[in-house]
Order: sequence, then C-alpha cells, then structure tokens
Amino acid sequence: MASPSTPVATTTPTTSPAPAASVAVPATPAGVTTTAPSAAGGGGPGRRTLLRGFTTAGIPGGADARERRSMSRRRPTRSATAPALHSGEGDGMLVDIKDRFEAHPRWNPVFASAVRVLRATFYAAKDSTAMANAFTAVGVLPSSPVARIRKLRVPRREDLVLDGMSAEDAKGVIVAEWVDFARGRRGSVSASSASTSTAVVEAADSQAEDVAPSAAASPQADRRVVLYLHGGAYFFGSRKTHRSMTWRISKYAKAPLLVVDYRLSPKSVFPLALQDALSSYLYLVNQCGYKPSEIVLSGDSAGGGLCFAVLLWLRENAARGFGMPAGAALLSPWMDLTHSMASFHVHGSHDYLPAVAGDPKFISASRRHYYVTDNSQLTNPLVSPFFSKEDPSNPLPPLYIHAGELERLRDEIMYAVGHNYPTSTIELEVYEGMVHVFPLFSMVLKVGDVALQHIGDYIRRVTDKSPGAAGCRRRLVFIEMEAPFRERELTVAEMDRMIEQTSAKLAVRSPSQSSIAVPASSPSEPVAVSV
Repeated sequence: MASPSTPVATTTPTTSPAPAASVAVPATPAGVTTTAPSAAGGGGPGRRTLLRGFTTAGIPGGADARERRSMSRRRPTRSATAPALHSGEGDGMLVDIKDRFEAHPRWNPVFASAVRVLRATFYAAKDSTAMANAFTAVGVLPSSPVARIRKLRVPRREDLVLDGMSAEDAKGVIVAEWVDFARGRRGSVSASSASTSTAVVEAADSQAEDVAPSAAASPQADRRVVLYLHGGAYFFGSRKTHRSMTWRISKYAKAPLLVVDYRLSPKSVFPLALQDALSSYLYLVNQCGYKPSEIVLSGDSAGGGLCFAVLLWLRENAARGFGMPAGAALLSPWMDLTHSMASFHVHGSHDYLPAVAGDPKFISASRRHYYVTDNSQLTNPLVSPFFSKEDPSNPLPPLYIHAGELERLRDEIMYAVGHNYPTSTIELEVYEGMVHVFPLFSMVLKVGDVALQHIGDYIRRVTDKSPGAAGCRRRLVFIEMEAPFRERELTVAEMDRMIEQTSAKLAVRSPSQSSIAVPASSPSEPVAVSV
C-alpha cells in the first residue's frame, strides 16, 4: 500500500509487510485503525497504529537535540485534560512526558517507595546510553545464600546466521551463569556433558559458590531446565540485575536456570540478541544433553518478547529440526515496540517504565528504538511479537504469561492473547493494581512471590510427562493483589472493555487527536472513539 503524504485512518483490516525474517505477518485484526505513516514518520508501509499524531508538536524538524530533550522532559500541568502526548506535523518523533507518580492506595509503603526509586533510575537512564551501561555494570540484586551461581561462556552457533547479520556476527561466546536453588547439593549446576572446551566455567562475579569447576555436572534426576532472558528494553540489564527473581524461579520450579547476557543495543541491534538466545537454547540441547521437551524459556519485559521471538523463529524454521521447547513463562513480555496500544501512554503515572528512549546520538525520526536500525523493523514479528498470529497447523507450545493491571504493556499483552492467539494454550494472569514485572519486588511484595510460585508450578507441569500429569490448558484469570489472592475468570470481552477504557482515557487526555481506534468485543463490530 502506497504511503500518502499525510496519515489516513481507516477501520478496514490491512496486511502488514512481510518481515525480514521468514515469519508471516498476519492481517490486522478487525476493529483496529490502520494508519499509513508519512515519509517523515519512517514507520514503514502498512504499520498498524492505534494512536495517531504522536509527534513533537511545534518542534521543527531542524530543532537541535538539546531543545528536543528539554521539551520532552517538561512535566504536564495538573489539569485533567492536559495531553500526555502532543500531536502535530513535527518531525515524527514520540514525545515522552513524565507523568506525576501516583502510588496505588493499597500498595504497602515499602513497595511504593521501591517503585518510585526504580522509576527515577529508569527515567534518568532512558536518554543516556552511557548511564544505562553504568547501571548494567554495577547493578547486582541479592541472591539467596543457598543458591548456586556459576559463571560460564556459551559458544555462539556459527552456522546460525540470521537475516540481517553477517557470518562474523555469529562468532564468539555469550557470558552466562547457572543459577540453582539446590539446598544441600554441591556441583548441581552446569552442563552434564559439556566439556571445558565448550563451556569455560569461572568464578561468579559475586556470591560465587565454592564448588571446583571439575565438579560441575547436572544431576540426571533433574530433567528440566530453564533458559532465562533478562529484561531491560534491549539496551540495559544483565544476568546480575535479575538474581532476586532467578533464584526464586529456580526454587519454585525445582530446576536450574541458564541466565544469559545476550548482546545489547545500540551497539548490537536486531537480530543479534535473537541469535544469542537461539544459540543458548541449542547449547542446552546439543552440549548439555537436554531434550527440547525438558527446556522451558522464561524472560521478563524485553526478555519475554525475545523468548516469544525464539518460539516464532523455531516455528517458521521447523524444517531445520531444532524442536520446540516444552513451553515459555513470560513476565510482562514486551510485545509491541510500536507502542500502538493506549495503556502504554495512559499508565505512566503508576508504572516505572518511561515511554520512550531518547539518546540523540542514536534516536531520530527514522529510528525510534535502539534495538532496530530503522522504524520499518518495528513491525517485524521477531521484533514485536504483537504482529504475529497463531497457526493451528503449527502451534506454539503452552505459554504462561502474566501482566500487571497498571503497567504500560497491559493492553498489548491482553489483545495479543485474546485476538492474535484466540485458541492457543495460554495461561494469562492479570494482577490487580500491579506494575511492570512486579515480581522484581517480591522481597517486599507478597503477591510478587505468589506470581513466581505460579511460574514455578507452570514449569513443573509443562515438563511433567508422567501419566496423569496435570498439564496445561487455556486459562485467563484476574488475581487480587492481597491475600488470599483470589482469582476470577477473565473473558476476552472483559479484556476488550478494559482496553476500550484506557483508549477513552487517552482520548480525554489528548483531545487534539482526531481518531483513536480500540479493539471491539466482537471482531466484526469495530468500535472507534472519535475526538
């Protein structure tokens, strides 16, 4: 579809362009407004957008970076109608206005303070890759004194050269660590059959156990393992910043975790992180001796989206015979890097996530995220799994996904589960009043620990092949934030109403927008909010 000079909204479905990889892009679900971006916007042909006009109003295309950063950091007034994002015919860049932080009235004070601190850290790092790198280098969250942590290097698969990368990009090693809550067991982590030539075991950066490298061997009784991919918007974070969660997942899943430091942007862009994730998965199969049915992928935020991308790549390359893992446990997975859903722009007052990254050395109108080289890649399902769709003839393995009711990514997660994967075996849990990846706060938040227990239960069930095993089924629930953490069924129609409500809130906050489309309860009955 040819892109006109100005965006034109329509409520008829469209088909996104074929991605660079071999993943088919589905037709846009009915009820979703499709906007053909202008040349200045750089969004690529057929880009699906729920929100129009999110550009820097009044900032001319030649405005210098200092002025742009200054204007993007201005705080909104307390007026109820103050727009969260400006619209206009500017340079096509998103503007991030930092909403005033509002703690949920039922959050405990310690949790509220922790969210406030993490929010301040993320907002400080979002416009400076140097600060993000510093946070990644020094950020180490505590582990358990009985958790075994061993550092290793995983070789990249040199025969795995994805579209968009060179043969040289497939060389080298990936720094990783085994995390195992193995009380009373020594030498219980690392590969059962990997030699020191393929996995160099070293002392961990911190909290290293005192097991000699020669004792590294996986117990044959534990026939499940988790490959964990950390979050951090693809440009910061590490295996060390997520230790407060990884040791708990190991404890509840009764399995070791291989946690990898995949390559980060902007130095390494798509698809290099995906190649690292695939190499790590195949390392578990080929060097460690695990069957695919004994492996569960897990990750949070960008790491969750990366796990989804691994599944999509394996699905579309089934002929290579790598095999699907048993399942994937995804914590607030980042599904849509185009930010097309309303909750991303409405929930900024509660969530700690900033809306956009803006280091002017890398971000421009044609490149809105560090992870990609230009905006045309943002709708590739291997970058934004939101643009993928289920294939009943070649299904994904059972998935466990959770989201916070007040997080920015809530709507994209619910919409993908309800509409893009309407019959797939997915266990979705939406937690009342919670923010993005709230289990990070499990040391001060009981419901965060409960969510990790649910993940551990899922991992045990999805890898249990014994007769009469409980297995997994499609299950959508809403869970209360306080004990006894009651659950109630969550229907697709109810999720659609929640999405409509956030879209309506955005319409009130941004009256200058001419049209905001929201998913309909029935795909045949599109609902649009006109402003």
